[in-house]
Amino acid sequence: MLTPRYLQAIGTIFIIIWACGAWAAEPPQTPISEARALLGQFRETVRTLQSGGADQAKAQEQMASAMKDLEKIRALFELGGAADSNDADALQDYADVLRSMGDTDLAVKALERAVHIEPNAAKAWLSLGENEATLGSAHAPNAQRALRQAATLLDTPRSDDERKTALSVHRALGRLYYENGLYDLSRQAFLHAHELAPDDAEAHVGLAMLDVRDGKILDASNALDAINADSFRANMMIGQMLDPALDAFDESRRWFPDTAQDNAAYAKLLIRANRINQSVPPMERAVKLDPNQYVYWNLLASVNRPLNNVSRMREAYEHSLALNPNQPFVQEALAQLANTN
Repeated sequence: MLTPRYLQAIGTIFIIIWACGAWAAEPPQTPISEARALLGQFRETVRTLQSGGADQAKAQEQMASAMKDLEKIRALFELGGAADSNDADALQDYADVLRSMGDTDLAVKALERAVHIEPNAAKAWLSLGENEATLGSAHAPNAQRALRQAATLLDTPRSDDERKTALSVHRALGRLYYENGLYDLSRQAFLHAHELAPDDAEAHVGLAMLDVRDGKILDASNALDAINADSFRANMMIGQMLDPALDAFDESRRWFPDTAQDNAAYAKLLIRANRINQSVPPMERAVKLDPNQYVYWNLLASVNRPLNNVSRMREAYEHSLALNPNQPFVQEALAQLANTN
């Protein structure tokens, strides 16, 4: 039987534990905390979609659903008064939502408040710089200042998380300098990113684009060939940057060595930029300089396909098979061409 003194002791322990918070109830969820939890789920969905795997129709459906969730997340942030929050992390999350919905100017205001509250928050400075950069050349000086501040704060990364953030900072500086014609500074920034992460695909793309501009065609093409096809951001960079880089190379009147390798590499860059017509002459030059490379003949055939040049496709595939008979797909392609009038 429990004595009164024993019960009193238990009561005293209960009061102490409760006072220390061990048995305290979970704090009620606020609109901002709910918004941040949902934002974490949204980010995970986007990462999954960017990693590939789902068919295009399903991916589009999932993204449309995620964007509807983003509207709900924004509404919760605004219900909780996020714009006036004194929580720098919450302000950064709110800014991410605003940017995702196209309200970059509002995102900048939220991030300016965040860095005012936490001036040593490198991630907030990074996000501020990235957002400023998307607002056009007039905001480039502000973007540069923010990104340089982030770089200064992460001059000597002390953890994996800081190293990852520093990598993002130097990638962003590389893009910013590139887009504003500061190509030497752009190369320095992308090289710094490469030093932080030698296998980083985005750093490789940035350096490859600078090589295209400088006429280092073979180096650029080899670098892009090594990019993983599943690297969403890197391939998006290629799509955005390659065409202007090729234009800059043409306008500079530079040249590359007249070798089979270099001509084939130039043709491949043109194909990546969907300049099929322009890719034919360098590919023809490649097979003339080195007619013993069956891969070159296959590439020549492939660039003639969208031009509907059936006779040249047939010739190219025949040359390829003569060099390497063990190519079932080429044999099949020739068989299909035989049925073409």
